[in-house]
Amino acid sequence: MPKVAKGRRQRAYHPKTRTGCLTCKKRRIKCDEVRPACLRCTSSGRVCDNSYYVQPPCSMRSDMVSVVAGPSFDLHVHVSPESRRSFVFFMQRTCPQQAGFFGSDFWERLVLQTAYHEPAIHYAIVAIGSLHELLERRTVIKDADKVFAFEQYSLAMRDLLLPITQTGERGVDSIQGHHALAGAHIRSGAKLLREISYHQSKGITQHQVLGSKRDRDCYVSLDAISRMYARMCPDINLINGSNKFELRERLCSDTTSDDVPLTFDSVEDAKNIFEYYRALFISSQAAPQSSSNSVDSPAVAKPDTRLFETLMSKYSLALQAYIESKSPYFTPMEDIAMAVLQLHVLGSYLSIYIELSPPDKKASWEDFMPQIKKMVQLSEKVLSTTSPGNNRGPKTFFCLDMGIVLPLYTLGSQCGDPTIRRKVIALLRLTSRQEAFWNSFLVAEAIERIMEAEENVLGGRNECTDGPDQVRLVSIEPFLGLDGNGGWLRHILRGELTLSFLVARTDPVVLFVARMDPVPLSLAALPGQSDCRPANSAQSERAPVGQIVETSSGSVAGRPAATDPEVSEYLGIPYAKPPIGDLRFAAPLKYAGFSRLNASTFGNSCPLKPSSGTAPTPAEIAASNITEVGLELITTISSPEVVYSEDCLYLNVWSRPQSGEPQKAVMVFIHGGGFTSGTSSIPIFNGAALAHREDVIVVNFNYRLSILGWPGNPTTQNNVALLDQRLAMEWIRDNISNFGGDPTRITLFGQSAGAASTDFYSYAWSSDPIAAGIILESGTTGLYPANSESVSAAAWYNISVALGCGDASTNSTTLLACMRNVEVDSLLGAIPQTGVNALLSAFGPTVDNTLIFSNYSQQTPASIPLLAGNNDYESGLFRTEFALSGETLPDSVWDAYDLAGFNCPAGIRANASLAVKNPTWRYRYFSVFPNINISAEGGAWHGAELQLLFGTTYLTGNDTAEEIDFEKYLQGAWTAFAKDPVNGLKTYESGWPLYNPAKKTLIRLGYGNAVGTNLASPILYDASCANASLSNLITSIFG
Repeated sequence: MPKVAKGRRQRAYHPKTRTGCLTCKKRRIKCDEVRPACLRCTSSGRVCDNSYYVQPPCSMRSDMVSVVAGPSFDLHVHVSPESRRSFVFFMQRTCPQQAGFFGSDFWERLVLQTAYHEPAIHYAIVAIGSLHELLERRTVIKDADKVFAFEQYSLAMRDLLLPITQTGERGVDSIQGHHALAGAHIRSGAKLLREISYHQSKGITQHQVLGSKRDRDCYVSLDAISRMYARMCPDINLINGSNKFELRERLCSDTTSDDVPLTFDSVEDAKNIFEYYRALFISSQAAPQSSSNSVDSPAVAKPDTRLFETLMSKYSLALQAYIESKSPYFTPMEDIAMAVLQLHVLGSYLSIYIELSPPDKKASWEDFMPQIKKMVQLSEKVLSTTSPGNNRGPKTFFCLDMGIVLPLYTLGSQCGDPTIRRKVIALLRLTSRQEAFWNSFLVAEAIERIMEAEENVLGGRNECTDGPDQVRLVSIEPFLGLDGNGGWLRHILRGELTLSFLVARTDPVVLFVARMDPVPLSLAALPGQSDCRPANSAQSERAPVGQIVETSSGSVAGRPAATDPEVSEYLGIPYAKPPIGDLRFAAPLKYAGFSRLNASTFGNSCPLKPSSGTAPTPAEIAASNITEVGLELITTISSPEVVYSEDCLYLNVWSRPQSGEPQKAVMVFIHGGGFTSGTSSIPIFNGAALAHREDVIVVNFNYRLSILGWPGNPTTQNNVALLDQRLAMEWIRDNISNFGGDPTRITLFGQSAGAASTDFYSYAWSSDPIAAGIILESGTTGLYPANSESVSAAAWYNISVALGCGDASTNSTTLLACMRNVEVDSLLGAIPQTGVNALLSAFGPTVDNTLIFSNYSQQTPASIPLLAGNNDYESGLFRTEFALSGETLPDSVWDAYDLAGFNCPAGIRANASLAVKNPTWRYRYFSVFPNINISAEGGAWHGAELQLLFGTTYLTGNDTAEEIDFEKYLQGAWTAFAKDPVNGLKTYESGWPLYNPAKKTLIRLGYGNAVGTNLASPILYDASCANASLSNLITSIFG
């Protein structure tokens, strides 16, 4: 058959055709060459490579000597719908993250195209897409969710021959999490390289599928494969503990010029050239030196830094020229990419220069403080752009390209300046970053261990070792585990001492080993093998930040809080089984978990009643007199962008375990929202600042809302949201001691509907409240008059009829099953949004005389201390919200609402507490500060105290001096009550008087924005309470 010119279409079928897709070529069938995917592949469920395959000329296939024999594998990739979905997700969502900020087509083109020819890479990509999608859909990936991904990894590993098996490959069957994502690609890249053959007579390299170096039409250039391998080499070395692969980084880069260009075409181009010249220099230094047995031969060749300095000087000039000419036109992504690149250039320069400096003039990191500070500034720039996340907190960052964790690890482990080290640790803990095998939290802990070792061991003698008095770290070898939870750092010390210790999210374990022999230690065998501890063992026994805590929900791994890195933050811990399916509208069931939970992000928020209106118009905004702060608070901060799901029963814990009391008082907060809205992840409720400043543990949680929490079904339990709250309290009682909390000093407090819930709770479980004290902020049982069973039942049946599930005459079991099968959006969307339902939902607490009572004057609350109060102008919030929707009500209505909904019920509840001889305090809040003022008429509005209490006023502007003083006073008062509910306030500052309705014992907080107790007689505000009725007021407004 005549030879067909390259690139032209083969008209007649023949098994040796040179055009068409590679899949058809392998199957030895004729390809119809339809684009973007041939019909023969798509009709049979196979993946088409979307590219012409060009067969290397025969002359390039002769006399080939394989470097390492490649595996035989089947290129027939049968694609299931689930595989296709995960592959598409990888292309659309995962690739941009993996490519970092360089706008590189490395992952988005090279790896994807290679996947069409390499089943192993295809399987790995499917697994990555599957895991990534799970990560975005939920906070915790359960073992059942990982089955499909692990199946794909198994297929990938089956087809991948590892080039590092002879040097101790380990643990591939235990791969989990993001480390597996990096591992799969590392092995894929290594496999491609090991299949490259070298043509001895021609002096060229070639791959059996990808073509040869001289074949300009080859599918993927070997230069690109070389870059893939070069980027993966550090990770291969990391898990292998060897520099074996560094020497081959230039394998396919012989066409790259040995001279640095005057400038670059792009940030990606600058990055590739930097990688090449770094590898060029390292290879030149690592090349074997000629030696002689002569006694005159030097024992060690003196390192030559001239080549390195020349390369770096030229590269720096070219990079600076590129920045000066192109930086005004950088996109935000390119700007961050350039910062990352500069960080790596500086880090490489310092590392290599210091390593190669002559022994008699040995340089140290402290000699380069300007460059070090520049590295820190570049890292801050990257983090400030990539880590803010959204209102749910800092987002997790994942990338397989070069990032900031490795340079920061090098800086933190090598630079001896404690200020720099602490700054590096804080940056690493700002958010969870996974860059290939480098995890920011793990690296931060490693640096802390290095500092601890130097401070406690290396500065003097230690009875556990026989080492010299003064020893120094001379090398650090990291071995990070593949499971994402820990690893090893082996530090070689002068004085023939090896310090090996575990770096893991567990209690510190330190082992000292004599001499320099590496010690094979397993993670399971380490605890208890040595009694040696650092000199200050008492301090080291205190829990580290973000330590793993054992709970009834499983092992929980926390993180340093983004705003207070010394605070351990545990987010999204499940305390109940997901209330879905048959558990919708049912009492919650206790969650029992046994796996490890990554508690670094908030759990899902409970679905809430849809908004009853649209966004306010500019005219409505102007007419409402709302401030910019008020608009932000009402429309953004209090309504964060969160994931809503019925699987929402999660709680959050903030603690500072390494200081203060070993068993701290616990403050449990219930959020408000009228029983129809709200979530624990609202930024205002972040407990880190309060935990840090006042040495308490702060906990908050989600509970079911609206019809899901207060269904009104006459045949089932109606008040399941209150049962959610009780189950959360039981979880806290049973587990809080493991976080450093005192289960006998739990204070339950809430605001608005959260305060009403707290009050309902104090009556429902009066004999076993768990709490040692309660605080009611602007809410009591009188704030939301409970529905009668008939009213709630009518609301329930209105919804069931609207959804086609039946009415009161329908079989109750059938109706309930139907309501449990309705989509949650449809269920909530059927709730009326007009009339009284626009203000107070028909679905709220229902009288059952077990949890919710019809007449609280005849009930006895729990015998525990009480702090209760309200704000001076609660209606300031509601009238502003009404104005934003274009509605207005007379001032008299708002004054009556203040009186009947907040002030008078607070007095009634305080009197009920006094009746059973409970220590009782009552307050009225007055403070108004610019950065939390919502409108000209807002005053001390409903919820104004919350940002001051939680220390989150920074969300809406800078504090004034008097605001700072008052914030400390308010936080001190609440925590004094929590630490000692009986006597704490009696001795706080000048002392708070116990409440007496006949005396000046009403504490006016922030009166004139002043610190301290301004006392008034309760009658000053309660004189009109006899005529106040919230039910009558609502009826008069809505009819």
